[in-house]
Amino acid sequence: MTAAGDSSIRAGSGVLFLCDFDGTLSPNDMGRDILRFFSTNDEWKQVTLDYVNGDIGSQEAYRKIAVHMRTSPEEMRRFVLDRGGLDPDFPAFYDYCTANGHDVVIASDGFDFYIETLLKRYGLADITYYANRIVFEKNRTVTVEFPHRNEECNLCGNCKLAVLRRLRPNYKTIIYVGDGPSDLCPAEEADLIFARDVLYRKYREMGRDCFYYRDFSDILAYFRNRATVA
Repeated sequence: MTAAGDSSIRAGSGVLFLCDFDGTLSPNDMGRDILRFFSTNDEWKQVTLDYVNGDIGSQEAYRKIAVHMRTSPEEMRRFVLDRGGLDPDFPAFYDYCTANGHDVVIASDGFDFYIETLLKRYGLADITYYANRIVFEKNRTVTVEFPHRNEECNLCGNCKLAVLRRLRPNYKTIIYVGDGPSDLCPAEEADLIFARDVLYRKYREMGRDCFYYRDFSDILAYFRNRATVA
């Protein structure tokens, strides 16, 4: 389910788990893999380097790479189903949240197409997500749209901090789960952080409190060992 109307979010729910997708809910970085696989040349290598070095944001990176991509919805769907997947422990984590009245929302700086494809595959299509949009054009070209960008910043395609702030009035507690550079800003305003990779390293360097997790089994175990989440 897209975030167009936030129809699956229950106003007044006490706890929200706001989760990154690539490298978090999905062990693979599907956005990166798609950009590389369907590019017609190696321009993505320099663009990726510029992004990693912080010289450009994801909006600019996606636009630069997208002009070199050639594919169709059918080809991309096959690629996603062949190469993609979810953390094996995420369904059990999601069942726990559902049983306890907690909400789960995905905030991704990746693309709606593969998120929706994988959620449907695992019977989780009811999860609300915020992501960038891939548009398939004629002649196998694609464009990328950013319906959740922050025009005051214009770095990330999807401003996850804006997503968190939009949802904040509905929740007493927001728990953030992520791993990458685009997770740094929203984690700043979360009440509890589960981190790994870049997010964990940066937060530890800054002396910020966060919990390291390997996968969703760690997060599930953390809360099952406590009487309440918040």
